Amino acid sequence: MEINQKYFELFGLKESYDLDVHELRGFYQELQLKFHPDRYVDASDAEQRLSVQYTSYINDAYETLRNPLPRAMYMLQLMGVDFEHETTIRDSGFLIQQMHLREQLEGVRQHARPDDALQQFLEHVRRELRQLETDFGDIANVEETEEEVELDLVEAEQVVRKMQFLSKLEKEAVKLESELFDY
Repeated sequence: MEINQKYFELFGLKESYDLDVHELRGFYQELQLKFHPDRYVDASDAEQRLSVQYTSYINDAYETLRNPLPRAMYMLQLMGVDFEHETTIRDSGFLIQQMHLREQLEGVRQHARPDDALQQFLEHVRRELRQLETDFGDIANVEETEEEVELDLVEAEQVVRKMQFLSKLEKEAVKLESELFDY
């Protein structure tokens, strides 16, 4: 195993946004059994260190690929997209929608039935997020000419940036839910 190996290769998977998470979990468990530090208790210090490094790499790869947003970001990073620098979302309608959603979330506390309002809000955000995941899959899994791939890369990045917005909003709503209802 190589630490710099692509995550998809590590698990023996085709590089694709649409992957079988159960299959991924099976490969993950196999690699964990093979490289887990508990198996190297009696090994040399060097082998123990390698085991810890491999296990850490396997865990990072698994966490990235099993979740749609990190998987999408990883795929785009492999194509050279830099998520460290902010890029403007060009869809003004989406940005206006985000402002309205933020206002809705802020208003949950004052709602007559905050639990119902929050559940409706979460359902809406999750539905929007699933749609963006579908949109990204449609873009990412199409093989076309090099010129069209470049255009799709820009569109794919915009979809992932939107996914980031909604994912952050979902986390804020879940945090509010735990604050309001002591979960």
